[in-house]
Amino acid sequence: QSQITTDRYIYICGELTQVNGDSSAFLAKFTDLGVLVWDRTLLPSASNKVARWKSMYLDETSEENELIYLIGETESQTTATYNPDILVAKYESGFDNANAPEGIVRWQKEIAGVSGSARRDYAGDIHLDDEQRVYICGWTDTNSPDPNDIWVMQLNNLGAVSYTHLRAHETREDRRSRIL
Repeated sequence: QSQITTDRYIYICGELTQVNGDSSAFLAKFTDLGVLVWDRTLLPSASNKVARWKSMYLDETSEENELIYLIGETESQTTATYNPDILVAKYESGFDNANAPEGIVRWQKEIAGVSGSARRDYAGDIHLDDEQRVYICGWTDTNSPDPNDIWVMQLNNLGAVSYTHLRAHETREDRRSRIL
């Protein structure tokens, strides 16, 4: 996914495959001419790992620097039955100690077992409200005849989960991939 700022910078997020077959979540900022300003990759610590960003929300107004909120997924072959899990993070487009442009991690977390410890949780979308609350959504496989059920979560601005809502339907599958 990509987002363009009012100053014409471009943010891109997604997944990069490593030489050894692992996959890392990728976030980068470019100028309007395509010059890389900074990039960040995130590789989970488990063996045979996968991480990917699926959606981002760009906040240009809350602070002096741009804030980037991301939702994605992680997988590990050691717990393949329960893959994927949710990955969520907040980055600041700022400067490091040497005053070089940098994507600074404010917080990041993995969330497993949205609807139980033996479920697969899929990332959908991320959004920020006027009071800096983060909303994420997706769907979960509940291992039932109609397995895909919607979940929505609210996190505070520090990444702590405020509440989770799961909507299960007895006779049909539901998937939530966007927050409007």
